[in-house]
Amino acid sequence: MLGGVMKTKTEIAIESIIEALSLAPFYEEYVVRGSFISRQFMGPYPRACMDLDFLYLKDYKPEQFIKHINSLVQKANQLPHPLVTFQTQNISFKTIWENSISEGMRFYLGFLYQNEQHVLQIDIACNDPLIAEPQEQKIFFLREQTKQVSLRLVCVETLAAWKLHGLFEHLNGYWQSKTLWDLYLFCRYNDLDITRFKTATELAFSSRLDPINILNRLLFGDFGQSARSKKGWKKDFKEFTNAEFIPLSNVIVWLKAYLNTIFKLETAAAPLLKQTDIIQYRVTLLREMNTPDARKKLQTLAQKHQILKHKAYYKINHIPASRLGPSERCITDKQYEMLTRQAYLDNEIVIVQEKLDGSCVCAFRQNNEIYALGRTGALANRSLNESLRLWGSWVKANQHRFMAILQEGERICGEWLAMVHGTHYQLLHEPFVAFDIFDTKNKELNYNTFIKRIKISGFISPFLIHYGEVCSLEQALNVLGKGHHGTVIDKPEGLIWRLERNNKIAFKAKYIWPDKVDGCYLTEKTGKAEIWNWHPDKGS
Repeated sequence: MLGGVMKTKTEIAIESIIEALSLAPFYEEYVVRGSFISRQFMGPYPRACMDLDFLYLKDYKPEQFIKHINSLVQKANQLPHPLVTFQTQNISFKTIWENSISEGMRFYLGFLYQNEQHVLQIDIACNDPLIAEPQEQKIFFLREQTKQVSLRLVCVETLAAWKLHGLFEHLNGYWQSKTLWDLYLFCRYNDLDITRFKTATELAFSSRLDPINILNRLLFGDFGQSARSKKGWKKDFKEFTNAEFIPLSNVIVWLKAYLNTIFKLETAAAPLLKQTDIIQYRVTLLREMNTPDARKKLQTLAQKHQILKHKAYYKINHIPASRLGPSERCITDKQYEMLTRQAYLDNEIVIVQEKLDGSCVCAFRQNNEIYALGRTGALANRSLNESLRLWGSWVKANQHRFMAILQEGERICGEWLAMVHGTHYQLLHEPFVAFDIFDTKNKELNYNTFIKRIKISGFISPFLIHYGEVCSLEQALNVLGKGHHGTVIDKPEGLIWRLERNNKIAFKAKYIWPDKVDGCYLTEKTGKAEIWNWHPDKGS
């Protein structure tokens, strides 16, 4: 039996969603998994439940998930005597696990508990095959202690098999300390059905196009022996358990002994003892398969080739009247006055520009080459995002223009408007709009120097709304009007203020329309094909 009297606000919110699911016509299409279920199999070290995980038993359908989550939220709010209230207008979502064979979706549900605002995260996964029908289990609820609600969940042998495969999920050999710890607890504190566990493990590996013999690295090889692995384990341990510290080597020694009695792999037949052996072996097999799933998996080997040691661009805070997104904040009232109302100072200049809605990108000059990067500082042409790959191709075609204005170690940042995100443009110019150049010390050039630089190569910048003394929001919106970069269907996204003092950037702030919906045209929200402002093959 799951549940108990002492429950967190997150667990109470999860219970409401699960009870709503038990009443839904699509109840049998979902299986509950994750920490809400697996903690009962963790012996003396159950982990706190921070989110809810579902496995969907049918095909991946984003539009279906959106309908189901909205339905569950409505049903949860209609339950008798609810302890939490979900806010239907405060639901957001995104695609996750894009770099795996099976994509998923992550939802963020805003809810009120005792008049305080909170957020529940729900992840939906697909295409993890099961060796048996999901089990029915009863749960007692805090809201009504005598009431039991059914939920469908997977057996512990399948949970352990998923964790074992999770250690080998990434082609590059990366694994998480938490995954190893969960596997250790499942195996040590449960009387697993060995035949079922072995069958579930073979299915977990084969369904992800992985041969079972790569387990040799864990059973006989160098798994977890590097200084980096040991350091990471020590650092992570206190974050996923309250247990007294157990060295990584102790956990691996115990698991080796336990797993060797089950799998009995022959190390002489296929050594695969080192990380480099495993990578080469798996890549060769995937190339020989040459299926769509195999090719997709191969893309993950060097998914993020990080060029910069930091993000290419930073977050800009909002002015008080702006619409805030998750984890965003406003500038101070004093800063707002400096931009809009404070008496003009001779050494200060206020600059206001139109804010554009696309992907933040950059071009970076290093070793006499120009690298196209996304906002994270990773290579754009290695991205699974088609728009970012287009940026990489566009930079390559325009290398000479970037070389003409960038010194070694400098980067130019701007908005890449190829794909429609939340604002549809009928572009009046090329799809890249530059807004900043950073020097070798990671400092922005002042506005006038920046403008002189980009004119050399014919790049454009966001429309200039105002330059000089302070500028109120009302003044700026009047000049912004319907936008100056081709907004016909939608309103322009907003405005950017920048305050320069003694020819250096003091700070920036932005304004987003209160009714703006981020990414409303993106596939993960519409379930339809991408829409393009500009595309070399699909037109604009």
